[in-house]
Amino acid sequence: MFEAENLVKQAIERYGDDIAVACSFGKDSMVVLHMALKHKPNIKVLFHDTGVEFPETIKFKEKIKKLWKLNLIETHPYKGMNFWKCLEKYGLPHARTESSKRKKGVGSAPRCCYYLKEKPAMIVYKEHKIRAIITGLMKCESRNRALLITRMDNKGDSKDNIKFCGQRYYAKTWGIWKYHPIAHWKDEDVWNYIKKNKIPVNQVYIKWDGLYKRCGCLPCTAYLDWEKKLSKSHPKLYRLLKQKEHPSQRLLTSIPPSTEVQGILEVIL
Repeated sequence: MFEAENLVKQAIERYGDDIAVACSFGKDSMVVLHMALKHKPNIKVLFHDTGVEFPETIKFKEKIKKLWKLNLIETHPYKGMNFWKCLEKYGLPHARTESSKRKKGVGSAPRCCYYLKEKPAMIVYKEHKIRAIITGLMKCESRNRALLITRMDNKGDSKDNIKFCGQRYYAKTWGIWKYHPIAHWKDEDVWNYIKKNKIPVNQVYIKWDGLYKRCGCLPCTAYLDWEKKLSKSHPKLYRLLKQKEHPSQRLLTSIPPSTEVQGILEVIL
């Protein structure tokens, strides 16, 4: 097992300008970003703007971009696709499962994840010659992430003579090396690091009496307790998604007919 900051330093020394930090501006990726900036202040920082982020996250991203003088690269949904178009075409996103049959280029991810984050990421990796990415992924976040870390621990040596493990491995589908320095951390470790280093915190974790432990896409339905949380924090959006889940039900949230599909989130919040 690697000590988190040592692994970050190792990755930066190995890949130089060809490495980036994937940052959602959530607590975990903020910790990893803070570590990386110590060793490379101009490191590329990759943020996926899916078009349905929490408004609090967008404001926080702009704040940190200026405060920490980030070399920020932002992606946007692939070829005009957006969450609402994905919703109409594929239905509500479902939780990823380890047993999902992988489809070429998509894997077990919900289609919205593919079009809003994964495909744009692949394009940016090529455009900016990114050969390695540092993330804030932690195995305690979900069973699938724990399985991923465990599975990669058993991969053995790579063609580059770097031993695979759950904290670093080559992702063939993505064509890059992935580094997860805090993979074995727990939430308590993250919050202790934040407190010790006085790292700013996204308001998503503070509002609604600490209801949210994540700050991904606001209308995401790919986690078990999304209904409980969204119905409390954003009831209009919750009712809209439930209507989309059961089209036969009456639309409980009124949306002006002229509203552009990507502007629905702004209308109902």
